[in-house]
Amino acid sequence: MIGAHFRLESHVLRLAEIEIAVSPFHFYLYGRNRGPLPTSFAESEARLVKLARLYFEPDGSFAWTSGSDGDHVFGMIYDDAEGRVQYCELRGTCGRSALRELLDAIVGEDDTTNLELLVLPEQRLEELQTFEEKWWPPIDPS
Repeated sequence: MIGAHFRLESHVLRLAEIEIAVSPFHFYLYGRNRGPLPTSFAESEARLVKLARLYFEPDGSFAWTSGSDGDHVFGMIYDDAEGRVQYCELRGTCGRSALRELLDAIVGEDDTTNLELLVLPEQRLEELQTFEEKWWPPIDPS
């Protein structure tokens, strides 16, 4: 006999340890205090193009799918005249781990702790950790 635990919330379906975002997200990604991200355009591009199934355009736009999970994210990196990333727009549907993989590529693996998001269309400013906890809440095992 195979047992499964289902939990359906407003935008997340979970089966065991698998998470699937049902509703798409849309946000602007900023550094600390809505400042620039701690990376350059060239560094972000170099990390992003290493991801499988990611298509990157020279203008900073990209499309990514993580495979058969149905995860897909579209993004745009905005930089300043000195090549620093001012912010990144992301929209799509994916699980928490897929989003983390993408953010690690955009920002750099060790720099995701102080990120802020402007969640759209609500225009609500949140820290990345708060957004993740709302979008993919912990599973109650009971």
